[in-house]
Amino acid sequence: MPSERRPRNKVQGKDPDSRGEALQAQREESGSAVANHDFYAIIAAQATSLLWMTTAEGRISYHNPAWLEFTGRAMASEDVYAACVHEDDRHAYQEQVNHATVQPQAFEATYRLLHHSGAYRWIHDEARPVITDDGQLVSFVRTGTDVHDAKVAAEAHCRRLDDLFRPALHDLRSSLGIISGAATLLKLTQKEDDRDRALAMIHRNLEAVNEVMDRLLQYPNLRPDAAVDPYGQDLV
Repeated sequence: MPSERRPRNKVQGKDPDSRGEALQAQREESGSAVANHDFYAIIAAQATSLLWMTTAEGRISYHNPAWLEFTGRAMASEDVYAACVHEDDRHAYQEQVNHATVQPQAFEATYRLLHHSGAYRWIHDEARPVITDDGQLVSFVRTGTDVHDAKVAAEAHCRRLDDLFRPALHDLRSSLGIISGAATLLKLTQKEDDRDRALAMIHRNLEAVNEVMDRLLQYPNLRPDAAVDPYGQDLV
């Protein structure tokens, strides 16, 4: 009598071998997802930039160690964070955040943020929205870069330029005015003495103009061969 054969088990139309392959593929996929999650978590944890996420309701849902190290404390909401923005920058910052929340879009802002030391430091904040398929804002992914030293250096550079150019332009204007007056005198007068005096004034003030130009060109960043970086540092 022939032995009775048991029916093969099937799951969603697949025999045990196929089911095993499917389960193995699923495990590999899950393992890959976990590995990817760990990979990005490691990147966020090791990043020197400030990384944080805010929900559409303004709750701070994540921040990395660099963010905590900079601010010195955990914050639960955007309102608490905004209160740490320098009062002179706060209104413009809040307007940008509110506008980007009402009409979900990326935004960038540079402002002074309270450092754990108690001083304010300039940071550049780049926010990218996470939006659903139907256009609803879920959260913002934020990246903050400490640009304080570069900002202070750029402002100091601008002050040095102002200190250099303001008196130089005054001297140039004065000399050019005298030259213009002397040229008019040359045109109108026929007297030899007046013409000689006018020519002497022109030559004297042209020398003054050359001296001002030499003084300006002594400043490193105004040399024709000078390479200048975005913050005004002489790179030659």
